[in-house]
Amino acid sequence: MAQPFFLPVEIFRQTLLFHQVEKLVDEFSWRWHDCSADDLPLVKIYAPAEQQEREAHLDLFMQTLQEERKQEARFEDVEMQERIFAHIRAFFKYALGFRPAEVDLILDLGFKESTKKFLHLARQFDAAMAPADIFQACRNVWIMNGLQLMLGLKVRLTPAIFAYSMLYPYTDNYLDSAAIPKEEKIAFNDRFARRLAGGNVAPTNEHERIVFSLIEKIEGDFDRSRFPLVFESLLAIHQAQTKSVLLLGSVELAQKDVLRISLEKGGTSVLADGYLVAGRLTDAQAAFLFGYGAYLQFLDDLQDVYEDERSGQRSIYTLAVQTTSLDLITTQTFDFGERVLASQQGFTGRAVKGYTDLMRTSIQLMLLEAVGFAGKYFTPGFISKIEKYSPFRFSHLKALKDRHAPYYMSMFGRLI
Repeated sequence: MAQPFFLPVEIFRQTLLFHQVEKLVDEFSWRWHDCSADDLPLVKIYAPAEQQEREAHLDLFMQTLQEERKQEARFEDVEMQERIFAHIRAFFKYALGFRPAEVDLILDLGFKESTKKFLHLARQFDAAMAPADIFQACRNVWIMNGLQLMLGLKVRLTPAIFAYSMLYPYTDNYLDSAAIPKEEKIAFNDRFARRLAGGNVAPTNEHERIVFSLIEKIEGDFDRSRFPLVFESLLAIHQAQTKSVLLLGSVELAQKDVLRISLEKGGTSVLADGYLVAGRLTDAQAAFLFGYGAYLQFLDDLQDVYEDERSGQRSIYTLAVQTTSLDLITTQTFDFGERVLASQQGFTGRAVKGYTDLMRTSIQLMLLEAVGFAGKYFTPGFISKIEKYSPFRFSHLKALKDRHAPYYMSMFGRLI
């Protein structure tokens, strides 16, 4: 398979982490093919009456968000913060059915303070950053806070967590943009790779100055000589992002290559999360984080299948819809995720089991929602079969999205 943007790939080949990543891609490629496409590993079934009851709580949550949107205060206002988190707590409990202990994991133990601090610092760092980009970065903060919990570390926003999460909008989205010429991407990619490797590289424009300043924040948290794998993990995700450019282009790719690129991009992303949280990881911890990241990548790709098919962005799901429905590959995705989460080992935090259960519930809910919104890619029989595992009817979710889509991100923009 031909590689674009050769330099980042070549620089990463010289690191100790390179061979570990190659082995993990091989391992999880095998695990993917070993997963079942026959049985859904889902347990909780919702009767229609219970779905309607939960939908009432969902509607109430959306209405209260709209009411908060009308307020003049921003998220820095303490009273607004407490109201918003109270709304979220009620939504998680009554609409999604999370247990009190699970809600406490989300809204206590430092998660809430980390979120508030991140939103404040993100606005200070770049007041022009779009709310959608800040939300994307904030999602990564939550993942890294969860890893702190699993590793027995204090849940807090560190400079490294802030910097790595902010890098997403400036790098991943930059490389995915069709508006930026390929030559410009190649030049940026080369300089970025050299800077990640510790080279003395001067920024050539404002975009690079911002990116390099974020790397400096990570260097302030982790000494390169003591924690080399922190920076090798950054090179690993950079190589994966570089390869992922192939997914939107004219280069012919076999299905196995698309799978491997997806596994590597998702896996190295959360692997880097782990190194930037702990500095060092055991082999068992690294393997779990890689698999967890791959699962999250599959979730993103399934959620984006409609947009990706229209834009020509390849994923295992856009390839599948060319010949069949997404019934079997989605069942396979659920099974893959369940096997990954069940294989978790090597973490010693006091809330490991509770947080693993929370991850399982949260991702399954998002996968179910993705199926509901992408109904045209599934058979009616599959939709009927899987809808009973959702706390909300798919028809209600679609109607709600149509009514509130213009308000959701503007609400987030108001809060930040």
